[in-house]
Amino acid sequence: MTKTRAQGALAGAALAGLPGVAAVLGVELVNPAFVDLPFLVWALAVAAPGALGAAIGAVVKAPARRWPAALALTSAAAVFGASIDDGVRPIEGLELLVVGIDGVTWKEVDPLVANGDLPTLDRLRKEGASGTMKAHEPLFSPLLWASLGTGFDPEQHGIRGFKVHATDTRVPRFFDIAEYGASKRIGMYKWLVTWPPRELEHGGFMVPAWLAPSPETAPPELSFIKEIELSRRLKRQRTVATRSAAELGWEGITHGFRFSTAASAAVWSLRERFTRPREEDRERDLNFLRAAMDHDVFLWSMRHYQPSVASFTYYQTDALGHVFWKYHEPEKFPGVPPDMVAEYGEAVRDAYRQSDAFLATFLRLVPEGGRVVVVSDHGFQALDERTGALASPKTGHLEQRLNDEVGPIQIARVGTKITLVPDCADGAPPECAPDLRARALTWVEGRIQQSTGETLYKWEPVPDDPNALAIKLRQEHLPESLLTADTVDGEPLSEWVGKNEHYSGDHDPYGIFVAWGPGVTPGATANVDILDVAPTLLAAIGLPKGADMVGTVPDAVWDAPPPGPSWAPIMSKLKYPGQAPKEDDVNTEMLEALGYIEEQ
Repeated sequence: MTKTRAQGALAGAALAGLPGVAAVLGVELVNPAFVDLPFLVWALAVAAPGALGAAIGAVVKAPARRWPAALALTSAAAVFGASIDDGVRPIEGLELLVVGIDGVTWKEVDPLVANGDLPTLDRLRKEGASGTMKAHEPLFSPLLWASLGTGFDPEQHGIRGFKVHATDTRVPRFFDIAEYGASKRIGMYKWLVTWPPRELEHGGFMVPAWLAPSPETAPPELSFIKEIELSRRLKRQRTVATRSAAELGWEGITHGFRFSTAASAAVWSLRERFTRPREEDRERDLNFLRAAMDHDVFLWSMRHYQPSVASFTYYQTDALGHVFWKYHEPEKFPGVPPDMVAEYGEAVRDAYRQSDAFLATFLRLVPEGGRVVVVSDHGFQALDERTGALASPKTGHLEQRLNDEVGPIQIARVGTKITLVPDCADGAPPECAPDLRARALTWVEGRIQQSTGETLYKWEPVPDDPNALAIKLRQEHLPESLLTADTVDGEPLSEWVGKNEHYSGDHDPYGIFVAWGPGVTPGATANVDILDVAPTLLAAIGLPKGADMVGTVPDAVWDAPPPGPSWAPIMSKLKYPGQAPKEDDVNTEMLEALGYIEEQ
């Protein structure tokens, strides 16, 4: 029988592509979502090795046979067929899905909806009830997510600064109540202040958010996603991961990473290794990449653990808003280069678009009869609508002086405002916090700026936390020359004040709230206070709010059972393994990145 080069090339290509097909199908068995770019997967896994096989086969030659062509077609069909079913389907028993989108505001949503950029959120508003969510000062995310989840203000729930942990929460959150008050299996993905993760009574999963200083998750098999985040594996790493990049990547692929996500991570690693990306590129691209990883792992976890109550929180809208708002609204910031606006002007809007695309996928998880709540912890705005760039109060020196001369006080910066929070130990007498606040106020009023003879700071009360104190610079538009020429307490003004060049977006109190599912009046208005959210979430799964909770369920959403006894006794049932966390066990790099404290 005559052998030809063409037949040899075809046979070589068909055989060489088999290992790639087998590998793809093997991954699909554990991660049905992997093949989301079938042509590219086929090109890399089948066609590329097939080309090498074809070259070898052309040299060897082969007789005419039908099987090489049939095998090549079957291989292509197998790879493309794997992309048809991504494994995302309704989870029977899922009663409530909460999607948190940090720092979202209707002011940005409305024009994007009008342009057709947020079709999922538009659908939820039309089919459900929606309104403004009013947050309470201070507008510091860990406090706000704690208030959202508990239905209490910081004075009651205990989360008041940033050196906080799950074990500091004094009252149960809605997911604690769902688990121990109604035997629900929960799935919590990056709800703030859930580190250290506790034992889960009925299975499920808990992946802590960005305050976590170490990668523990429940169950431990999901810790790889926190290890990637904490090691800055995709950035110039400061913390060494316990596993190699290859090991972490394989863990990601077998726990939900789509091919597009894994490929983006690989491309970014090469880009970081061989080029010098702008810091703006790193900030933008890594935020979107990490969000894609979280999206993929959440979907895998939902499919694998089948919770009844679940939550996913998206933080990129807030993180990118802080840095990129001057490109988002350049008319409010004089001197922003047009080329930077052209390059980064869509970063904030792209975060809104990505969150909407995630919402579309998550809705496919919700069975008939399931309910969905979308909520932000606060809104967002330009840092200063008059002139843009401002002088920025520093936190490091201020905190050191306060702790040395007044007492234990935590401080956090949001925009150009600093909140001082008394850090009384557990068991301290009731007068501890008011006394510390009074002493801090006296101390603040004694910081005199030499050139003006006036106090460096002006202050205001925090209406929703009477023991906290908010301060701002009396002069927020200082000539740069004053930073070295002027003094406060005989120390250079530069110890107290810096030039703000990095942050241009600031929190405002007005976020969003959307409720969707049985019992909701379509298209109705449902404005809520932050303390209304937890009672609403409890009512969604048929549970009453505790008699000590002041919030109410909006009339436009599902019916609320009559109030019942306080849920506080549940706190004694929560089990946290290992040693109690130390006060400083927080991810300070993320606090610096978000502007809450200054970079060291």
